[in-house]
Amino acid sequence: MVCVLNQYVLALILHFKSVKFYIASSLNFELLLQIVFDFGLEYADIMLAPSALEF
Repeated sequence: MVCVLNQYVLALILHFKSVKFYIASSLNFELLLQIVFDFGLEYADIMLAPSALEF
């Protein structure tokens, strides 16, 4: 389960090339997962929209 989530999050990072996600993943990949879980699945669904990732 965790392995699948790791690959899913990594795919999002590579797809959107978000600087914010790159920084979090380079510091601590588990921290990145924790941030995603803290926001919740509903927020994660919103983040799937490319326009939402353009800071």
